[in-house]
Amino acid sequence: MTDTPENRFPVRTIDILIPSRKRPEALEKAIRSIHDTAAEPDKVTVAVWADADDKATGEKVAEIAKWAEKKLREIVLLHGKPRILSDIYNELAGWTEGEVIMYAADDIVFETDGWDDAVRKAFLEYKDRIALVWCHDPSRPDYGQFPDHGFISRWAMNTVKYVFPSFPPHPDYAKATGISFTDIWLNTLYTHLKRTKLLADTYIRHDHWHPRYDGDSHDKPLDDNYCRHAILSSFRKTPEFAMRMAELPTHAATLQKFIDWVDGGGLEREVSRNLAIDAMYAEPEQAVDGEPNEHGSDGGDDPPSGD
Repeated sequence: MTDTPENRFPVRTIDILIPSRKRPEALEKAIRSIHDTAAEPDKVTVAVWADADDKATGEKVAEIAKWAEKKLREIVLLHGKPRILSDIYNELAGWTEGEVIMYAADDIVFETDGWDDAVRKAFLEYKDRIALVWCHDPSRPDYGQFPDHGFISRWAMNTVKYVFPSFPPHPDYAKATGISFTDIWLNTLYTHLKRTKLLADTYIRHDHWHPRYDGDSHDKPLDDNYCRHAILSSFRKTPEFAMRMAELPTHAATLQKFIDWVDGGGLEREVSRNLAIDAMYAEPEQAVDGEPNEHGSDGGDDPPSGD
C-alpha cells in the first residue's frame, strides 16, 4: 500500500469523550443520538467518565452497553475520584485509539444524519489533519457559534502530548470541575493557526443551562455541575488561567512545525527512507522449484560440472 497522507493520517474512527455526573437520562439521550445519526456507528467509540460516588451514571452506562457495544465500535467506562475536566478528557483519550477525538458533554444531542462523514470530510481538507472542527449548535444564534464541543485529530493530540493542559477549577468554588475554559483555550490555539472549521449544516445541540443570549426553549436549570459566578469569567482573572493562555504560542509553534513538515514533503522523505531501510534488511528472494531465480537457476540442484 502506498504510504500517503490518506493512509498515514486516516480519519476513519472517531472517539467521543464524555465526562458525566448525575445526568443518566441526558447521557443516554446523547449516546442514542450519536448512534442513530451516525453513518458508520461501528467506527465510533463512546468513552464516559463517571465519578466513583456517582452510582447512577455507572449503572446507566452498563445498561447502555448492552445494546451499544454491538452497534458502536466500543463503549468505555472509566470511574474514579472527582477530577478536573481537562484531566478527565486526557484520561479518556488515553484509553481510546480513534483517529479523531471529540471533547463532548453529557447534555448534547446529535441532530444531523451523517455527522461523522461530515467531520471526516472536513479533516480530509487538511493534509496534516491539524484542525479544530465543530458543528452548528442550534441553541446559539448564528453570530454566536463557538466550539463548546469539537473535534481534533489524534496526531494533534500526540504532537502537543494531550488534549488539554491541566486547568484547575475556580479557586472560589471547589465543585466547579466543569468550568475549565478548555474550549476557550483550544479555540484560541487553532485560531492562531488559522485552522478552525465550523460545519454550519451539521447540527449538534447543547442543552445547556445557560440562556443563550435571548434564551430559547432548550434552556436547562442550573445544576451542581456548574456555578454561575465562575461562568461569568472570574476564572480568567486567576494566575492559573493566565499561565495556560501564555503557553499557547509554544503549542502553536509545535503544531506549526508538524504542519510545515508535512507540507514540505516530510512524509514523502520518511517513506523513501523507510523503503530504503526495508530493502537493506530484506532477505534474498527465495527461488521456487522449476522457476529461474536471479542467477538463471531453476532453483533445483546445481547442474553437473562435467568433470
